[in-house]
Amino acid sequence: MPFRSARLALPPTLLLLVACVAADPAPDRSALDAVVFMRTAAERDALCLQAFAAARAALERALADPSWTACLEQACDFAHKPPAIIADVDDTLLDTSTFETRALFEGYAFDDASFASWAEAADAPALPGAAEFLCAAAARGVTVFYVTGRGPESREATRRNLQRHGFPLAAGRETVLTREDDSGKGARRAAVAEDFRVLLLLGDNAADFGSGFAGKDLAARRAAAREAAGFWGERWIVLPNAAYGDWQRAALGWRDVPPEQRPEAKLEALRGTLGG
Repeated sequence: MPFRSARLALPPTLLLLVACVAADPAPDRSALDAVVFMRTAAERDALCLQAFAAARAALERALADPSWTACLEQACDFAHKPPAIIADVDDTLLDTSTFETRALFEGYAFDDASFASWAEAADAPALPGAAEFLCAAAARGVTVFYVTGRGPESREATRRNLQRHGFPLAAGRETVLTREDDSGKGARRAAVAEDFRVLLLLGDNAADFGSGFAGKDLAARRAAAREAAGFWGERWIVLPNAAYGDWQRAALGWRDVPPEQRPEAKLEALRGTLGG
């Protein structure tokens, strides 16, 4: 039976319901609690302030110890190199919860184009303590590199957004390093480490700290995090992000799962943690 004939056979009340849903799709609320936390929670602000307080204390130890590096890609013989910090941008320094909130209410899923369009406004707020810490580091002679997952089309907007909040940007050198392909951040960290001693890494995603987390299942990622126990809060400063990240992709088995199927796929991941 043709679709049009089948539709005409529906009761009028059901036809009205279908028409309303088609005209005004309900937002995807599967991430509601996470976005509420990111957007409104005092605890998120507190965790950010705690993270940057730990970073400030670690910076003093790092500057005093020429054998100190935070970068797994750092080659030997780096003690003489000038100091640097590598920081992720989104939800490490800049708060993207406005984008997440609009996506929730307007019913669209993340994609590079929609995020780049939002980022062009360059009005994301700074996370609490972020600009203050990096300005203090720059005042100590530390060069800050912004190694971001944003694409090159967003480089200038990202720079404007960082400048708006007073984040330090080095003169005469490109320090906003955008994603050029899908190979991750390891190559960009290695490029920084060629010329600088990397004192600290700042991020909200495990791949901001090491390439060994990418593509691993849930158990392997957690094991890798525990193996790096001596780095967290010392050389690696992690910011809270309950809304998105590789943790979510890992829970979905690194598969491209349609949005409507993700809640069940996440439940399956949770069932797996119960061992039965």
